[in-house]
Amino acid sequence: MAVLAHRGELELSEEQATVLEQADAELQVQLSRLRTEGVVAPPAEPRSGPPPESGPPPGSPGAGGPGGGRSPGMGMNMGPGGVQLTPGGGMGGGAGRAGMAPSGAAPAAPPRRDPARAQQAIEAKLDEADTRAFLKAEAALTPAQRERAREIAGAYREQLFERREQQRGR
Repeated sequence: MAVLAHRGELELSEEQATVLEQADAELQVQLSRLRTEGVVAPPAEPRSGPPPESGPPPGSPGAGGPGGGRSPGMGMNMGPGGVQLTPGGGMGGGAGRAGMAPSGAAPAAPPRRDPARAQQAIEAKLDEADTRAFLKAEAALTPAQRERAREIAGAYREQLFERREQQRGR
């Protein structure tokens, strides 16, 4: 928290400094968590074999098997080991649902994520966490200290904004 760097100028008491230090420690934990969440996870690996035991058993109504209706999420294909349930619906490896690859073909690519938008979303969450921490810390300040603390925080935010803009321009 930028205000802590100016504790002498703000003439913070020990109690006030402790409150600001606690707010800063909590902020650092939040920032670390948000940065970790901002990392794009790799796409999930396609599963082989039957899905988890969550739907009706094969061959029952609604399972896409004999005597049952077509299952919107699963199809059946003949593979080297016999009949296998596969994503995409239908029988025999036809073109399944939109976005699903036919049997034997490579899976459809996951939707592309715009890195610039993702970065801006992360930055917005980081800024929100910083603002919440400042407001918590500000409650421990006197009215005279608050005014200067707001100026310090504002200057920090301005520098942060300019730094981010420079990084985007690279």
